[in-house]
Amino acid sequence: MKDSDRASRTWSSVRQLGSRVVSDLALAVALALPLLFVALVGTRGPAVATLNLGPNDAAYVRGFKPELELDSERAVHWSRHEASIDLPLWVQGDTIELALRLERAVAGDGRVRVFVGRRLVDAFVCRSSDGIRVRRIAFSSSERTRLRVALSTDGPDLRDLGLRLDWISVGVSPRTRMGLDGATVSRLAFVVCALFLIFRLAGFGRRLASGLLVPLSLGIAAWAWIDPLVPAHLALKLWLSTIVVTGMGALLLRRQPAGRWALACLALAYLLKGGGVFHPHFFYPDIQVHRRFVYEMRGASGTLTERGREAQRKLHQAYRVVGGTRGYNFPYSPLFYAPFIRVHWAGPESVDDAMRHVGLVAAASEVLLVFWIGSMLAGANAAALAAFLVALLPVSYSRLLYGMWPTLTGHALDVLVVALAARCLLAPERRWRWMALALAALAACLIYVGSLFTVSLFLVALALCEIRRAPILAGIAAAASAATVALMYRPFVAVLWSEIVPAIWHGAALTGAPEAGDGSLGALARVPLFYGWAYPLLAAAGLLVARRRLARPAFQILLAGAMTYAALLGLRALPGGMFRDVKESTFVAPFIALATALTLMELARRGRHGRWAAAMIVLGLAAFGLSEYAGYFATYGMRAVAVAEEVPAPPLGP
Repeated sequence: MKDSDRASRTWSSVRQLGSRVVSDLALAVALALPLLFVALVGTRGPAVATLNLGPNDAAYVRGFKPELELDSERAVHWSRHEASIDLPLWVQGDTIELALRLERAVAGDGRVRVFVGRRLVDAFVCRSSDGIRVRRIAFSSSERTRLRVALSTDGPDLRDLGLRLDWISVGVSPRTRMGLDGATVSRLAFVVCALFLIFRLAGFGRRLASGLLVPLSLGIAAWAWIDPLVPAHLALKLWLSTIVVTGMGALLLRRQPAGRWALACLALAYLLKGGGVFHPHFFYPDIQVHRRFVYEMRGASGTLTERGREAQRKLHQAYRVVGGTRGYNFPYSPLFYAPFIRVHWAGPESVDDAMRHVGLVAAASEVLLVFWIGSMLAGANAAALAAFLVALLPVSYSRLLYGMWPTLTGHALDVLVVALAARCLLAPERRWRWMALALAALAACLIYVGSLFTVSLFLVALALCEIRRAPILAGIAAAASAATVALMYRPFVAVLWSEIVPAIWHGAALTGAPEAGDGSLGALARVPLFYGWAYPLLAAAGLLVARRRLARPAFQILLAGAMTYAALLGLRALPGGMFRDVKESTFVAPFIALATALTLMELARRGRHGRWAAAMIVLGLAAFGLSEYAGYFATYGMRAVAVAEEVPAPPLGP
């Protein structure tokens, strides 16, 4: 071939590549147009945006005390004499109402001035005798005005205390507009564009990638139209991590059969879970426990284990006393909290947000791990379906997601153990895989105490299924458990054997309830609590399908998961309540998803009607998961409630 012909072909390839890149970039921008339109036009009233002050307000407040006050479901935050609240919103029009729920709650009157930007919009005197009240301020703006609200309080208090604020809201009338600021819209648009390009790199065609992301773009735009502050807050917290997590997922899945669909499931799981975890109106009480654990460990001295034990005692975890009888919780692992000890310098919410992100990534990573396990055991198509199901399983959106991040992290490592065990059984001659399994089992047990039970029981159950590999599987379980107890939990084990077990033997209910053990019926009643009735039946059928269709090692993995779940249910049913926190419903989730996917794939093999039936069942399961998600969020969401009937709660929408 002549040099001129080679150069011509190279130039032609470069032009084609450039044309594809330009087309992809143009289409990515087009997908973000709904968001750009909302930013340009804004929302016409009536509309209301509300910020609950207290948890989740650090990005917007200046001049407030760092301490928060949580009174039942109500959160409040003290301002100093000079303070400000900078909302990522603009307003324009004739009738704008700013509302503040506040109280003085200190001796001495406070003369308060309220500014929007540099404009004085209200001045009043606030007295402690007034109690909690809502101050409503009406003003207008002929130009777009950023909602930077400054509060200046003059009073005799020497502690630099201004107002005790519960929430702030802004409402606009039908002739007035409200919208997101440019930085927020840029983040939202960038996420949509980046996801499109990541999907393209993962192997999706333009039409399919666009079809997957158009609902996301339109959904965010509609949300920003109805309640702009919520997507603004989520964009601030999630825009970068969403791109990083999906980008890493694309690198891991790019060459995998059906890997692009697993990537779409990962993005779905991350955005859905992240929307709940970082919702600005949400705060789960366990967040305080984890934050205090970090602070107590930071202030303690000694080894990591000693510092963890001191934190346990100060928080009354693992060594609490209930009703005159020694009660207990399984202790948290100090190893989980150690990385967060030096996070506090970055801001008031840094520790909370860091743990939120770790828990969120752990919860979303289950999609990748289930896809990996499914690919090894049942093939790419079944793996992709299992990944979709596990992304929407109701247990994934229960209260674990909102404040039990050690559990989520330990569960992710549990699923990694299952994946590595599958690899070992499929290629037992590769010794380094057994070493990887042993290290993963040890890591899971060290990070989360519940994994001592789930990992050990799973490996023992697998040893019973695969007798030839029983010595090494049982040895890994014993070594990981013994090392974890020796390194982390020796003091607690001493209390367990010397006090807790004898107390249970004599009939005590150590969790503080009269009948702390669930009993057999109580333990079984938890199955439909998280999975309804369809999932257990489909999963049971999936075990029968696996027995017929899958290779023996693949079936043994699923059978060992079922045996472990049965053993955990049995532990939970024991009297005394010693094992009420083994999280058996969380452990079984990947096995439920995999077995259900096998049933649906078998149904789809039965011709056109079977495929339609399988598709309808999948839609029904997805709807069930989303409805349960909405229910969990409504149950555990933080609500700013009124302390008196005449004081209204914050407006939550138009």
